[in-house]
Amino acid sequence: MYRYLIITLLLVYGPCSAQVEVFPDAKIVAHSATLNALKEEWQAMEDQRRESYKSVDVEELRRAADGLEDSDPDTVFEDNLVYDFGDRSVHVKWMGRGNTDGDIVVWLPDDRVLVSGDMLVAPIPYAFDSPMLDWAATLERIAGLDAAAIIPGHGPVLRDKQYLARVQSLLEATVNAVREAHDDGVAYTDLPDAVDLTAYEGEFTNDDPEHAWAWHAYFVDPGIGSAWSSLGYPVPDD
Repeated sequence: MYRYLIITLLLVYGPCSAQVEVFPDAKIVAHSATLNALKEEWQAMEDQRRESYKSVDVEELRRAADGLEDSDPDTVFEDNLVYDFGDRSVHVKWMGRGNTDGDIVVWLPDDRVLVSGDMLVAPIPYAFDSPMLDWAATLERIAGLDAAAIIPGHGPVLRDKQYLARVQSLLEATVNAVREAHDDGVAYTDLPDAVDLTAYEGEFTNDDPEHAWAWHAYFVDPGIGSAWSSLGYPVPDD
């Protein structure tokens, strides 16, 4: 079974240079939305990385970048791919917009194992520029697969759907809170003071200070902005 899990992880995350050396026949599979995002946003991503890595040795960066031109997707798909390994099939599926427009999951139906990527991250979900209106509905569809084990993008293997349900509830509550704030006349810049998600904080942080920091940095602060954008409300240029 581990052979298939290695393959599915490569399908979700794509191989780095070291993985390519170990698995020379590994293929990169991406949803069309991911490829479009790469084409449209690549320059902005490059600029961000140049700023972040100013203190890093340039030659080291060049060595790390060797071979990146060969890392484009080998296969781009829309809805579903099935890889048949004879005694087991691996399904690569796009089940709707989630953490990003092009999130894909890998489903091993014979073992009831799901690799979710960052569609589901524990203990704190990521909500950077996420299509929040669709994400909860996509998690509902994922729950319908009835996985016995879920391998999240980060965090321990999940043996039931309780955490998935908590994230789904949180996403719905965030969208509803932002909608209510907008209807009450709250401006975009005042959202952090108007949207209160503390009722959910304890479920995700368990009073751990590091988790509390991540709760605000990874979900609350970007999430309320993502919800605002998902609802179609205008975002100030500044």
